[in-house]
Amino acid sequence: MKIIRLKAVKADNFWDKCVGLIGKDENTCLYLETRFGLHTFGMRHIIDILILDKKDIVSKIKISLSPNRFFFWKPVYYKVLELPSGLVSKKSIQFGDRINLKFLH
Repeated sequence: MKIIRLKAVKADNFWDKCVGLIGKDENTCLYLETRFGLHTFGMRHIIDILILDKKDIVSKIKISLSPNRFFFWKPVYYKVLELPSGLVSKKSIQFGDRINLKFLH
């Protein structure tokens, strides 16, 4: 297990969760909490997704989620990171790694 440090913007209200990375810079990482899955409708670029357990351990990875798609996981997990496409590979993030988040605001 590696510890991966990432900087992210936190979506902590309903609107920010619905909008997600739509209209954001392609280098932005977004953290949100939801058990209901997510969508990429309205997005213009591909993203990577990390699903974390309550100890911030990677429990699911989705590489290159295209625009206009849905993504679902086991609802026991609720911590989600939307990442720029390729960041999972660039940082060699794997199942079981711990994510250490620093929130930008």
